[in-house]
Amino acid sequence: MTREAELGAPCCRCARTATRSCRRRAAATSPRARCGSSSTSCWSGERALHYDARGGAGGAVLSLRAHRHAQLSPARRRYLAARALRELVDLMLERKPTDYESHGRISGSKEWRTARGEIGTTSKTFEFESPGDHTVQYSSGLDRYRITSNNVEAESLKTWAAGVFESKNVFRKVEKDWKQAYLAREEGEDTGSVAWKISAKGDNSEFDSLSVKAVTAIYENGKIDWTVQFDNDEPISIELGESSKQFSRRFTSAILRVRLSGGRGDVSWQHAQLFRQPLESKLDTFEINARLVTK
Repeated sequence: MTREAELGAPCCRCARTATRSCRRRAAATSPRARCGSSSTSCWSGERALHYDARGGAGGAVLSLRAHRHAQLSPARRRYLAARALRELVDLMLERKPTDYESHGRISGSKEWRTARGEIGTTSKTFEFESPGDHTVQYSSGLDRYRITSNNVEAESLKTWAAGVFESKNVFRKVEKDWKQAYLAREEGEDTGSVAWKISAKGDNSEFDSLSVKAVTAIYENGKIDWTVQFDNDEPISIELGESSKQFSRRFTSAILRVRLSGGRGDVSWQHAQLFRQPLESKLDTFEINARLVTK
């Protein structure tokens, strides 16, 4: 058995045609052109990377590469062979998607989120009937609402969308690298909005006070605009932060609304964030508290 047959030289079928490229390839695979003790690994790496070294334009490219490799030192040829194998391994391994690429998986498609009530009007109203203090709290880390009446938990809702009265172009963003969660407007949208509503149940009850607080984060020239509307009055612009905003007045329903806009560049949608907090945090980042009394 010849040396070329032993190593499985790729030009065996082309040898009969005696083409120039085949002769070059035969020369390139001769013992003189190979990498000494690493000849088998060099040839195997090249074969593995290109799958089939025979025929066509691919053969001409490999002939040229073999000719160039023949001019290199044995150490350099061993390095290139090892690098070719590493490239093949990288191609075979599944690449971890970036946070941007996995955005669709994290937040889900629009159709999927619509079915879950995360897009469009969901018309959730928090109704309270018994006199006393009533609180709606939301944690973005847990993605959960807790509703309490007179310090007793009366209800728990999973997902931010389950507790909103209206929403448009907003989703819950999870940053797995930074381990943070928050609400933001949809990528590619100029604005996004969310609203929450509380109401007194029954004709003999009404609220006589309201307090609201929210954790927010603004970057670049992002904007977060809040309004509150009591009953059928005109909405009032307000500023909200981690300290409670107090309102002393009588009303039977209130709608708290927020509008997200602004920002710069391709990630402008990230420059106005609601309720940002670590994923492992159990603290509430949004709270509505109202006192219900008898008329």
